Amino acid sequence: MKTYFIFLMHLAISMSGFCNTFLIGFQDTLSIHTKEYIIESDGAKLFTTLFLPEGEGSFPAVVLIHSAGKFATSFYKPVAVQLCNRGFATLIYDKRGTGESTGRYEDVNSKSSEKVLSQLAKDAINVINFIKKLPEVKTVGLLGTSQGGWIVPIICSQSQDINFAVNISGPAVTVAEELYFSKLTGDEKPGQTYDTGDGLSIEEATAKVREMKPQKSYDPAPYIAKMDIPSFWLYGNLDRSVPVQLSMERLNQTPNKSLITIKNFEDANHSLINVKTQERVTFWDEIVTWIQNILK
Repeated sequence: MKTYFIFLMHLAISMSGFCNTFLIGFQDTLSIHTKEYIIESDGAKLFTTLFLPEGEGSFPAVVLIHSAGKFATSFYKPVAVQLCNRGFATLIYDKRGTGESTGRYEDVNSKSSEKVLSQLAKDAINVINFIKKLPEVKTVGLLGTSQGGWIVPIICSQSQDINFAVNISGPAVTVAEELYFSKLTGDEKPGQTYDTGDGLSIEEATAKVREMKPQKSYDPAPYIAKMDIPSFWLYGNLDRSVPVQLSMERLNQTPNKSLITIKNFEDANHSLINVKTQERVTFWDEIVTWIQNILK
């Protein structure tokens, strides 16, 4: 999964562990207020920013769960602003070893995936354990993007404080399957907005993934099966990074599938760009409406 940069660029535009926290800053940005914190999690200090809509009282909060890559909080800010402008308190933080956060950053591969993704989920839970106590926060939900789609089910299976979850281009297949699929298709390159690549077609790659021998790597299925909250999964049918057809099949096979909503944009890629018009798919209002209906 190497398409995180172009994915987030377009997206923005369109447990256990000791946790000690203190406020380190406050500033106003137009009608959006931000507060900054340092949250300690398993030996790492996570730099965290909470975006608050204008007005008094408490708000439903969304915690952004990262895509792959070493991108800092500032890179995710446009996503937070999108949600904050729609009435949600939004929290973003530098994952361990990136930006202003300490700790060791590790890439995800088949061998390391269970360990690394579990650690990232634990960090997110420590962040959630803090913000749920803030007077500005009424409820807590998750927004996972790309690789974050693997992390969200772990969090939901281990925390009772999550009210809803949204995953954008999040894999519901194993890490080994996703990596093999990306290798076969050639993945999506930064700036690529069409269904061609250096490798096989999506259909051919999907068929080969179905035939591959099981390999030891992180499998989200057991965690998805434990999710007892509503979740919304959005995909682009022409995604060359995530095997969308297989992911949707796995989601429809879970025992809790009545809690799962799936939206598949027929002509969109991993970045949710329409490959025919090369325009961004409109999805923010759909996400917000879904969340509002869940919280009624």
